[in-house]
Amino acid sequence: MLDACRPFVVAALWCGVVAGGLRAADGAPATTGEERRFLAEVAPVLAKRCLECHGPTSRKGGFDLSHRDRLAAGGVNGAAVVAGKADDSPLWQYVDSDTMPPDGPPLSKAEKAVLKKWLDAGAPWPKAEPWAVLHAAGGEAAGAGWVRRLTAPEYLASVRAVTGVDLAADAARLLPADLRADGFHNTAYNLAVDLEHVRAYAELARLAVARADLPALLKQHAPGKTPRERIEALGALALRGPLSEDETAPFLAVADAMRKEGGTEEEALGLVLEAMLQSPRFLYRIETQRGDGTTRPVTGHELANRLSYTLWGAPPDAALRAAAERGELTADPAGRAALQKQIARLLDDPRARDRSARFAHEWLNLDRLDALSPAAERFPNWNPALAGDMRRETRAFFNHVAWSERPLTALLTDRTAFLTPRLAAHYGQDWGALAENAVLLAPPEPAGVVAVYDFAGDGNIVRDLSGQDGFGTGEPLDLEIGKGAKVRRTPAGLRIDGPSQISAPRPAKRLTAALKKSGEVTIEVWLTPADAKQAGPARIVTLSGGSSKRNVTLAQEGKKYDARLRTTSNADNNGLPSTSTDDAVRTDRPTHVVFTRRSTGLARLWVDGAMRGNRSTEGSFGNWDDGFRLALAGEIGDDRPWRGTLHRVAIYDRALSDEEIAERAGAPWRVDLPEDAPRRGLLTQGTTLTVGGDEASTVSRGLFVLRDLLLGSIGDPPPGVDTTPVPAGPGLSQRQMAEKRLADASCAGCHVQFEPFAFAFERYDGLGGFRTKDHHGNALRTDGAVKLPGGEQATFATTAEFLDLIAAGEPVRRGLTRKLTQFALGRPLTPADEPAVQAIHDAAWSADAPHGPGSYRAVMAAIAGSELTLTAPTEPASLSSASPNAAPR
Repeated sequence: MLDACRPFVVAALWCGVVAGGLRAADGAPATTGEERRFLAEVAPVLAKRCLECHGPTSRKGGFDLSHRDRLAAGGVNGAAVVAGKADDSPLWQYVDSDTMPPDGPPLSKAEKAVLKKWLDAGAPWPKAEPWAVLHAAGGEAAGAGWVRRLTAPEYLASVRAVTGVDLAADAARLLPADLRADGFHNTAYNLAVDLEHVRAYAELARLAVARADLPALLKQHAPGKTPRERIEALGALALRGPLSEDETAPFLAVADAMRKEGGTEEEALGLVLEAMLQSPRFLYRIETQRGDGTTRPVTGHELANRLSYTLWGAPPDAALRAAAERGELTADPAGRAALQKQIARLLDDPRARDRSARFAHEWLNLDRLDALSPAAERFPNWNPALAGDMRRETRAFFNHVAWSERPLTALLTDRTAFLTPRLAAHYGQDWGALAENAVLLAPPEPAGVVAVYDFAGDGNIVRDLSGQDGFGTGEPLDLEIGKGAKVRRTPAGLRIDGPSQISAPRPAKRLTAALKKSGEVTIEVWLTPADAKQAGPARIVTLSGGSSKRNVTLAQEGKKYDARLRTTSNADNNGLPSTSTDDAVRTDRPTHVVFTRRSTGLARLWVDGAMRGNRSTEGSFGNWDDGFRLALAGEIGDDRPWRGTLHRVAIYDRALSDEEIAERAGAPWRVDLPEDAPRRGLLTQGTTLTVGGDEASTVSRGLFVLRDLLLGSIGDPPPGVDTTPVPAGPGLSQRQMAEKRLADASCAGCHVQFEPFAFAFERYDGLGGFRTKDHHGNALRTDGAVKLPGGEQATFATTAEFLDLIAAGEPVRRGLTRKLTQFALGRPLTPADEPAVQAIHDAAWSADAPHGPGSYRAVMAAIAGSELTLTAPTEPASLSSASPNAAPR
């Protein structure tokens, strides 16, 4: 029944019926070879050689080459293009005779050939991209006219907000990856939709509705007595605002089609929801661009969407939608207090922290780490898992600074690190010196958790943080530390120095019942054993009634980890035979140990994300004793004690997946580095140091600092300059090679603007490891002299001095403001944006800025309340009629 109606749904959506006039071409990429060739070949020529005189602001002779419709309109002397006939087109005649451009060198033969071929082909211009020339130009209106497709993370958040379903794993399999452009994956002009997207969205919509609790969803979000009322209510949620009559009608037709096939009301509304999740209005952030060519205030619902996707990367919640309905979201000065209240509320939400980490991920191109493949002979100890550790380190560090209410310039100088033991070893840092005050930043427990302990707090109670009823009495499964226990709390966890009874006072009835019902279990522990000689085996976590009767136990047997599990096929009350690892116990750093048992019978032990032991266990948990108690660091009755530090313990009523275990094994630890540590801030982390490649190139590292942090720019070498590389010579350090370039007259003019920014980092190799000599034996330095953009030359002696120097300068502050603004807008900034960007910067970095001058909150609040968020440019009806719903943002 559903399958019979789905083709109708897809046809309605992507032929433009549901979107109220938005045609597929308005969001789709070029569909012909000629249109694709225009983007790759023609647009760059027009942008580079023509737009200065014939762009959206200059329009010499009334002629504008920036837009498809403006090209067709021609200028004061009429049409400039005769379709299919280059020789008859005035545009070609001017170019071919070298009359144009009048003030510069004529077009090259190759450029002329590109234009003539295009004109002879009928001057095809992608219908999906009326402003396509401006992509290549980066010109004054580079952000205008764009419908914003949701990025993959935004799409997933939007589906989850509507249906409660997480499609992340399915989207990774089905949805094409977003491509990076102008430094970000959310750059609007690069977010096209092709047939692969359409197919993926259709399948993902089907999966979302199939997995949703549809009766509960419809009861909550689709009230009403008539199908129209229910569809309008559902549409207001899914499509992020009220539906017009033109939009409602096709959804009513979808529901009617289902009813004619014999479907129920619930099935009809389910199919409507499936249609909405494929609608261009769901997949795009659509606003009207109709107007008189000037700017207009955005509507309340448009502003709600702008605020939520800017600050959360997700759709508006009920409170924000309600504020829009009440007319409280407005650019009017009288409504500023209500608007600021909403901005503050959004920034207080955990989703704002997820969004800030996404910005860091995009800005620093952390996906680049997936492709790291250093030379094995140079870096034999490289482990690809380190790439994940580095990525998590930078995201956690960015959020640590961003939400501390300090200026974002602290990103360069803060001495807090977020390390795994593996990453600390890679960096050459002694974990033992860091361990006492290290704090585990475990990710939130996934579904199925029934008990969690992080050992924070004081007293003799170990609190269960799962929020579950552990005893069957409405109480959590808290544990008690017995009298005389040799236990002390540290920032790192619970340190056990001798026999200690840490157990539940009553049988763990609810926990046992949950595990018996599922037939699956996961015991997850972060721990540091005191030694590798403990035997018995020494109990780490046990659900048992004594030393020889148990449901399940995770323990240490010398150098091995051991798990015992009782099932209906195993008559041994002790849970033997056990599942064991090889020699996996380490005492010099924390270890992530996980025991899982699937309902299929497969039992496995994982150590630091790697599977180290497995066996098949038949039967169910039907013979488990619900009178057994839960205990840590020893058996019920003080037997088989274990010594060491427990950092975190969690129990689940399902077997975590391989991917979940690997991800959780990489959880970072927060550590405070000493004053004299060689590392501090973002620029001494592996994510940024690896931009220099295996050789730690001073060119790549210097350009990164100049372009991505200070937002300085440097063009290509001018014509006629000898660009032959200066001979490097054998055995030279990167610094010595750079100094040869700086001493060469043909190189120094450019290289002096960026290479010295890398000199402070010479002691870090291509993968971020620290050393004082390179592989040639050259002693490495940290001193140098730099000139910040717009500033005077300054010297530094150490890496720390360099970081303090640039952190104190205005260029980095402006760079951070502009990067955050570009990410928020989803497009490159243009000269026309400069007044608004300056106003954002002044507000964010002023002494009375909310939550501290230059803080992440201050900058984002300034962006959210700025002219760039509160207003939208429009086009005259003659230009916008082809795409009535196209959004400028």
